[in-house]
Amino acid sequence: MKVVYFVTESGRRPVEEFVKSLNVHSREKFFSAIELLEEFGKGLSFPHAKYIGDEIFELRFESVEGSVRVLYFFFDAEKAVLTRSHPKTVRLK
Repeated sequence: MKVVYFVTESGRRPVEEFVKSLNVHSREKFFSAIELLEEFGKGLSFPHAKYIGDEIFELRFESVEGSVRVLYFFFDAEKAVLTRSHPKTVRLK
């Protein structure tokens, strides 16, 4: 499975921008989650991924910024497209 960033008409990559804003440890967790998605594709399950409806999934991991969620969908059988991301407002202890 290949994982790619969604690119807006203006050329922005919102998820890539978000990932760059994370601290080093959180970026490592993001890329670990991406490796799982590449390996397991649609077979990746909770707690790493969750189907939220309308063919949209969320990639999930905990970081110092909080609970991070990255929305994605599958394009063809071979691509997962990362579209949006955000940390939840709940902070880890």
